[in-house]
Amino acid sequence: MTFETPEYDDSAPFEVSRSPESALPRPENEGANVCRVSAISMMFSGDGTGVRQVAPELEDMGFSQSLASGEHVWPQTHPLEQFPNLRQQGYEEEGRNRVSLWQGLNEEPQPRSATAYLVAVLGSGLERESAAAAAALWRQTGTLEGVPREAMWEAWHHLLHRWWPFEMAPWFPMLDGPPGLGMEGTDPDEPGSGLPWDAQLWTRMFDESVPRADPLTAPIVIHWLARWRLELALRSTDPVTRSLAMALLPQEEGGPPTPSQGSAAPSTSANVSTMIHGTWGWEGDWWRPGYDFHSFMLPHRPNLYKRRGTPFGWNGRYKRSARRKAGTEFQHWVAQEAPNGLQTLFGHSYGGEVASRAVLLGTPVSELVLLSTPANKYVRAAVSTPGVRVVDVRLRFDPVLFLARTRQRLPNHPNVTEVLFNRWCLDHGATHRPNMWAVESVMALSGL
Repeated sequence: MTFETPEYDDSAPFEVSRSPESALPRPENEGANVCRVSAISMMFSGDGTGVRQVAPELEDMGFSQSLASGEHVWPQTHPLEQFPNLRQQGYEEEGRNRVSLWQGLNEEPQPRSATAYLVAVLGSGLERESAAAAAALWRQTGTLEGVPREAMWEAWHHLLHRWWPFEMAPWFPMLDGPPGLGMEGTDPDEPGSGLPWDAQLWTRMFDESVPRADPLTAPIVIHWLARWRLELALRSTDPVTRSLAMALLPQEEGGPPTPSQGSAAPSTSANVSTMIHGTWGWEGDWWRPGYDFHSFMLPHRPNLYKRRGTPFGWNGRYKRSARRKAGTEFQHWVAQEAPNGLQTLFGHSYGGEVASRAVLLGTPVSELVLLSTPANKYVRAAVSTPGVRVVDVRLRFDPVLFLARTRQRLPNHPNVTEVLFNRWCLDHGATHRPNMWAVESVMALSGL
């Protein structure tokens, strides 16, 4: 099958379908297949509640009712137990047998069926869906604990023998450590290093490697293929592809949320509003005075911070410790710059967690506007804080959040107004794009 590299529009809408034929690797199906892959990754996390929260969307994209209900989740499934016999899956056929694999997953919702579909999507020449599959598979094969040493050597010989004659990309896949080392400070909205996507080379490598792998070496082959694919995705010129891969960069473990003492109610003279960017967002500019989203909101919030100095910014590193520190630093920033408290606080992605941590620390905030924010324990605790009105703006289905294995719905709460985009969109940053606010009527629906 020949793949043409599409001209991507970050916020372009797409359609989903329940038809099995929509599993084929075609540009018009790519958005739906990215979402399917990320949903399967969440199922492997074991979080049935997180899956169940988006059941209507999952059914719209063709998942069976039992899969969409969160009834089937597979935490801690060992790689050697989940891989089917790849030689029997027909990956060398046009479309890599994806329609039957997708139907097989819905008919037999088991780890092996899910993995077979993910492997097929990994081999796609379409850039975004293959990157999403690599992200999902990397989590499943990241440790390879218990794999016999002789199988590792056999897989190494198998791949080296088949890959070495080909023109190699600058990054060989057998690098030590996780993908993306040294890229934690990179902004997915900023241009990559300009590495062009070579669909034909990628599918050729896949076809030379995967169908010949035996059940013992298959997890290792897929592990290294996913590793290499993620390195390529992190250096893509397409920001959506980079955001899908960046969802996999490692984080350290964190403790329980700080117990809420209740947010101090702002005084009636609260006269400052501000914005907090998300992970990797420091190098971006949407939240800065004079740039797009700040300028878009300024007529509605004339008190947006734009005076001396710069608006609050944090290092944007993909670490819980960085977000914890940022929450404390933002509390201090508010005490200095807005002693009467904040009227409206906007937070995008993990910037919403930073804002939530500040609320839990007692920072006086009247209105918290969350933009594509993971619905993790800190955010769930903050939105129930008395006296804080919450506006929760989200994509209908956000594959970046599911690849990061975080929930994407807040529980119902009387002080929360949820605004879901009607259109399907892959752009995690779409919730701070003025054109999307206009076409989705966010101002009117949110009451802002």
